[in-house]
Amino acid sequence: MTPTLRDIAAKLHVAPSTVSRALSGDHGVGESRAAEICALAKSLGYRPRPLRRLVNHTIGIVTVTPDGKISDEPYQTRLLAMSMETMGEAGWHMLHEFAVRTSPELPAMVRENLVDGIVFSGMPSPELCKAIRRLGIPAISFNDVPSRCGLPCISANGADSMRKLVDDLFGMGHRNIAYVSSLTTFPSVAARADAFEEATRQHKIKGRTITTNWIAIQQGQAATRQIMARKPHPTAVIYSTDRLAVGGLIEFARLGLSIPSDISVAAFDNTGLCASSDPAITCIDLNQGEMVARGFEMLRGAIESGEALEPIGISVDSSITWRSSCTAAP
Repeated sequence: MTPTLRDIAAKLHVAPSTVSRALSGDHGVGESRAAEICALAKSLGYRPRPLRRLVNHTIGIVTVTPDGKISDEPYQTRLLAMSMETMGEAGWHMLHEFAVRTSPELPAMVRENLVDGIVFSGMPSPELCKAIRRLGIPAISFNDVPSRCGLPCISANGADSMRKLVDDLFGMGHRNIAYVSSLTTFPSVAARADAFEEATRQHKIKGRTITTNWIAIQQGQAATRQIMARKPHPTAVIYSTDRLAVGGLIEFARLGLSIPSDISVAAFDNTGLCASSDPAITCIDLNQGEMVARGFEMLRGAIESGEALEPIGISVDSSITWRSSCTAAP
């Protein structure tokens, strides 16, 4: 006879509701108690009755932000739009929610069993990832690392393109290059910063990194002022995002400097801001389309086969799009 929630609850002298919450990954149950309940359920051969599995062909996108509110990052917005397009073309539906970066709470779409798989963007909390794994829902995380979240991760290899960009700038005669980095708590951002330090050290040229705590245009202006307050001035500046780079363009114009004749500028992300700026900004394209396609293919395969996803890291190549903001060193 198949065991029930009440059978498990009786053996452990807890309420059936406690068993239900533990098996669903609810963070309201203590970790040791939840582990005990899950172990007993497994040993008894308990299998929950599926409510909705592959009924709606729906994948949930969870955008994780510091406060769980709407993100104004062009990168995140573009990733969301590409996900909607890719899934729609395949006849799948998409639901979207925001989540607080430090919160262990399951998204409503998961609690209500509305989705067949989950995509995280923006580094969800390890506790949330653990709850998702416990539920057995296929899930992936963009620009994350499996050692942190325990999920398959798909990331753009921005580090190799950073090395190539520094190599090319060196070939143009630049011997003093600065880098404005966003917070390196994100693994992909930390990898870019490390690659910059490695490349400038390899070429034995001056390389200076300024780290900002946000990616607004104003932060790009402030970081640029900090860079230009110290002499000798760099002949090229690389920015971690397009918004920071636009802030740089504004500040260089305020200082009476011309781009690129006085100083070259490059950035990451390659959103519309880079192409429409004056001058248009040289950018490292993080190939979001390929990331989304690989992620959807992985999730769809797991959902349709019922096989568990291994927590592996997948790297997608990035590339440099050269525009008029870069030229030979003055």
